[in-house]
Amino acid sequence: YIADGISRFIDYHGTRVEVRISDMVSGMDISTSGAASNIESMKTAFLNDADEEGFASFIDKFKDYIDDNGFTQQLGMEAEGYISDGLYPLPRNGNMEFREEILLIPGASKFFRPDQFGRLSIFRIIPPKNMPKMPNSNNFFNASKEMIMALCGMSAVEADTVIKARDLWFENGQDLSE
Repeated sequence: YIADGISRFIDYHGTRVEVRISDMVSGMDISTSGAASNIESMKTAFLNDADEEGFASFIDKFKDYIDDNGFTQQLGMEAEGYISDGLYPLPRNGNMEFREEILLIPGASKFFRPDQFGRLSIFRIIPPKNMPKMPNSNNFFNASKEMIMALCGMSAVEADTVIKARDLWFENGQDLSE
């Protein structure tokens, strides 16, 4: 099977089990030094009428979270802020190691939420240390609406149309061009 996200059923010792294979290389990479730029490039997909200052504040906090210095960005937050919020020993002051840790940064939950399966699929899985780096291309079959909007320059309505076409392909194999 290919990593296309289609539900398939297998017999597991007499029990019918639903299996979906997703591509690990899907979503925005937030594990590198360019992570803040990756998030900023998708700003319009995340804002959805939310305040721009809140997004700018989150970006500054994100930059402070991953940088290796104690200097605070204009709207950012360094160790003393995390201590006062009861989040010691944050910030990491290095590249992120788990995509879920982004939710530890104040303001993140205004823009990023888990999908219907409880995963932060907008972000790429960060492989463990010493594992080979994953390629940079995203798999269409596992791309989120926000990823489609940002990478294809689509509006929310256009992205919904693409998602609907993909869902029909999942359900009954309908040609995407239709």
